[in-house]
Amino acid sequence: MWNRIEVFNMNEQQNPPPPKAEKNPPVKARNWSFIAYPESLNPDWREQLHSLGLKGFVSPLHDKDVNEDGTLKKPHYHVTVIYGNTTTANSIYSSVCKPLGSGATHPIKCNSIEGSYDYATHDGHPDKAQYSRDDIDCFGGFDVVDYRRRVRSDEISDMVTIHNIIRDNGLTEYYLLIDYLLGNGLDELAMYTFNHAYAFNTYCKSLRFCGSTKKGNNDNEY
Repeated sequence: MWNRIEVFNMNEQQNPPPPKAEKNPPVKARNWSFIAYPESLNPDWREQLHSLGLKGFVSPLHDKDVNEDGTLKKPHYHVTVIYGNTTTANSIYSSVCKPLGSGATHPIKCNSIEGSYDYATHDGHPDKAQYSRDDIDCFGGFDVVDYRRRVRSDEISDMVTIHNIIRDNGLTEYYLLIDYLLGNGLDELAMYTFNHAYAFNTYCKSLRFCGSTKKGNNDNEY
């Protein structure tokens, strides 16, 4: 009897119940894009979009796009909206997309405003049908030239901030930098660091090497 219990316990240890799947938190972002099919949009969908108080832009009507088999795609617009704070796809869908009509699809995170703006006319995609920049409908005061200028300025500011954090805290390992940023609620700086991982990792290594070299030279003085 004792042996049977022992075997049962051993089997229990060897075959533990599978861990419960953790539900991923919803993705949050400031910039979102969706496709809008005009035949299923409200007649005043543009006015609705302009009245939301958000910045963004609508592509020219893509009515010459083709599928891989050469057939024409359904005419559509590419719409990008820019929020002041991070929000979720469901929030964007319920407050922006759904009110425009059933022709507005569920939004996806926009990783690059500049890339989205270029794609509005297929700029940089010579294999696709080309559209005019003059037909891009910007709303909420969005201006791509001003946006690009501010992005460059923000990137320089972020780079200097992270540089100072590394120096001031002696962070000679990339993982220490990430831990510091996330641990202090600097999520956007952490994302910037992820996007420039090679540069910051190299800088941390260089700082570490420089520190060890200086230490070695100082040791030789005694």
